[in-house]
Amino acid sequence: MIIMDNPYVSDLMIKSVESLQLPILKNEMSESFSSNQNLNIIDASEFMENYHESIKLYTNTESSLNWIYKTLPRDKKSDTIRLFKDKAGFRNIVKDIYPDFFYTTIACDKLVDYDISKVKLPVVLKPNVGFFSYGVYTIRSKDEWIQALEEISQLAHSGNNIYNEEVISHSEYIIEEYISGDEYAVDGYYDENGEVVVLNILKHIFASETDVDDKLYITNKKIIKEYLDPIKTILNKVNENANTINFPFHFEVRIDGSKIVPIEMNPLRFAGWCATDIAKYAYGTNVYECFFNNKKPDWESIFKGDNDSTFAIVIMGKTSSSQPESKVFNYDSLGKYYSNILDIRKADYSIHSIYGFMFLSIDSDHEATFDRILNEDFDRFLA
Repeated sequence: MIIMDNPYVSDLMIKSVESLQLPILKNEMSESFSSNQNLNIIDASEFMENYHESIKLYTNTESSLNWIYKTLPRDKKSDTIRLFKDKAGFRNIVKDIYPDFFYTTIACDKLVDYDISKVKLPVVLKPNVGFFSYGVYTIRSKDEWIQALEEISQLAHSGNNIYNEEVISHSEYIIEEYISGDEYAVDGYYDENGEVVVLNILKHIFASETDVDDKLYITNKKIIKEYLDPIKTILNKVNENANTINFPFHFEVRIDGSKIVPIEMNPLRFAGWCATDIAKYAYGTNVYECFFNNKKPDWESIFKGDNDSTFAIVIMGKTSSSQPESKVFNYDSLGKYYSNILDIRKADYSIHSIYGFMFLSIDSDHEATFDRILNEDFDRFLA
């Protein structure tokens, strides 16, 4: 069963759910595709008649959590959704695996009274319910703490939030110890027996230690080979406490040498917007078909293949918060500056902070290409 919602539905997802004829909740988003695709759209009453706690449920976005929380019964699946979405709740799940990890929650209006001098820095400050890197701060000094509080105050009073409270909420924040190492994102699901199936592992590339921007993710066979087994071990330990089945997720970790520390677990979805589709370009893996048809990537065959390229997804964000209405983003000109473009997914940049997504195959000069992407000003493609 599928729930589609704003802000973005992947072309590959649409084609996949059409091919599989999966039942899709009738709403404004799903109906916007109905004239061009043969979709199996059902109304809310039929959706609920077919729903049970062990059924496979997937959403493209956590914006649908608002409907889920209001409509689904309080059963094992809906409780797991709430537990994973709450960052402190997830920390409680993994507490027995990482008993010395520091974290605490605090109401937004109490942050100004919190004595940061009593905490060992650096720490990370972020909404307890969040998405992307929205509202995430790395605090290394009292000055950075003060600056973060000023920005949070502005965010809380601006009303400038395209996501609902179930996706990003500024009512409560979590303060947790800074996790060193490289950041990785994992798309996968727990099968009908509660065993984990890993569909892809992405490395999040940053411009610096203080950077928290979502701009560049990569995957390649080397990454999968090195971390597939240890990440599966962690995820199976998580489910010893969560005890869930038929459940898709997007899992984020930091890895420092042999130490793997979870950051968060995002329920009912894979990587946001269309980022999860990189698995199709890199490994021929359709993540949607895998989840609904109980398929697993044949990693051994993939490892034996002769394609050793690195595959990247670039989130083409705006540098400036506003552009003249007369200017249009020139997607065609991207090919003049970036080679081996596999696909470009356009976004409505009149309402979003990004121009879209660019999928690349990178065969050489990886670091130089990464640096160029991370320092790119995509506003320059406005004409």
